[in-house]
Amino acid sequence: MPTKALPLKALAHATVAAMLLTAPMLHAREAPPPWLRKGLVPSLMMEAVDQVSGDSMLNATPATYDVATQSWSVTFIPVNGTPFIGTLDETTGKVCAHRPNETECLGRGSAKLSLDLAKASYARQEEGRRNPAPDIEDLWRAVIRYAQPPEHMPSGPRTIYLALKDTNDERVVPAASFFDSIHVDGVAFVPAGKAPDTRHLAWLTIGQPLPRPDGDYDVTYGQVSGIGGQSSTLRMTHTTAGWRVVSRQQGDMM
Repeated sequence: MPTKALPLKALAHATVAAMLLTAPMLHAREAPPPWLRKGLVPSLMMEAVDQVSGDSMLNATPATYDVATQSWSVTFIPVNGTPFIGTLDETTGKVCAHRPNETECLGRGSAKLSLDLAKASYARQEEGRRNPAPDIEDLWRAVIRYAQPPEHMPSGPRTIYLALKDTNDERVVPAASFFDSIHVDGVAFVPAGKAPDTRHLAWLTIGQPLPRPDGDYDVTYGQVSGIGGQSSTLRMTHTTAGWRVVSRQQGDMM
């Protein structure tokens, strides 16, 4: 059953921003291919799709991946217009929009940059598994201390749901003693799995530590509160005194 899509530009922006903010909350990916995440594929087809339909409102089926051809396909149904199919070839990065049962591309695009980034990201994740960051719980505590208080979150007593990934890029839930060791005034940290099914919660997600050539590690964290959020990447170093933050690179806001 097709699902109603956002306007083209809004869809592309919202999809990428959401991926950045929620990536540390996701379970580890299986080994590629596919290289691209299913939820990101429709937004990568927008360049080609826009050449076929000027209507900003579309219905779209979920993206499907064909192992044999290493390609993705999505059927787009304009509110006012004729349905067409978007395909994305992971071997070349080429994107094509064509009518059903036809092969001529009415719209073209490229996802090569996104594929290159996905491959580079996976390579870093593998390096993180081979060269894991030491004392992961101390690293988490250092990130949590640095992240407080988030500028866009209200002050005062609050609960923050914590989603963590270990050095294997696996989502983990530390023992209760770890949560007891976190001391931030006015803040109670709770495992993400205990979050109620409601909106407007505050989240802090911490991703897999990724080694750098200089021996330090990059750690991306995301903060989400209500409908707003932000991701940042910390450069961190480990000494005999433990983990400390060297610098911060601010990411996208949503």
